[in-house]
Amino acid sequence: MTKSNYIRPVIGKRVHDAIAEAAPKMVALAQDPENYGPAKKFGLAIKKAGVDPTDPDAFEAFQDKYNEIEQTKRAAQGLFYRKEFVYEPDEAYRTQNHVEEIGDRHWQLATATRNHNQVLKFIRLTWAGEDNQALRGAYNQELVVNEVVKMGDALYAQYLETLKRWEPKHFYNYINDTIKQQPVFRAQALVTSLTELLKYLIQNKKITSKRGHELLAAVAEGAASLPKPAKPKGRTISLSDYKRGKRKNKKRRKKR
Repeated sequence: MTKSNYIRPVIGKRVHDAIAEAAPKMVALAQDPENYGPAKKFGLAIKKAGVDPTDPDAFEAFQDKYNEIEQTKRAAQGLFYRKEFVYEPDEAYRTQNHVEEIGDRHWQLATATRNHNQVLKFIRLTWAGEDNQALRGAYNQELVVNEVVKMGDALYAQYLETLKRWEPKHFYNYINDTIKQQPVFRAQALVTSLTELLKYLIQNKKITSKRGHELLAAVAEGAASLPKPAKPKGRTISLSDYKRGKRKNKKRRKKR
């Protein structure tokens, strides 16, 4: 465990036994009001999630998701973070087609970059938020970040609108076009992610309440045309699940 809230991987029975032995100490740490370091934070998170720290599979699954959430928060805050846990969207906004000017506003790469980074920051904080377990359970980090950032980039390229200038009619048009062109699951992910992002922006006074609720209404109006999604044929694999599976396969190969 480090100051960057990164929890080192659990490897082998020896470490698992140490975790089991440490469980009572973790509870004691959580009850100590003078202690609030990474150990206590992790211990409280385990307790809240109802995870048995003596179960190696449950512990490892929780640890990977915890790392993904905490490192995503750190990335959004401009702190050092472990890149293997954080999805980084492409920078297509640098070369995508765009208008040159609208009224007295002109397209500028510096503004496009600031807008891209600002939208990325806020959707990361939204996805990693303590109250957004449902969003994380439904859609992985890559899908949420990619769909929202792509929309933010497109709104600046087409209308020269940065986050605080977003217009409801352009929100509606983008969502409507996405529903027509994208698979239902991706369109639904965009709608759900935008809804949670706007709630975050309103709550944290990043946009006015009036503008925020106008945008929420536009999202709801656009979402009304969504067809009912077909049941997925397989399970959505998160970044942490995928990497955990690779580690287990590697262990099996070593035993042979």
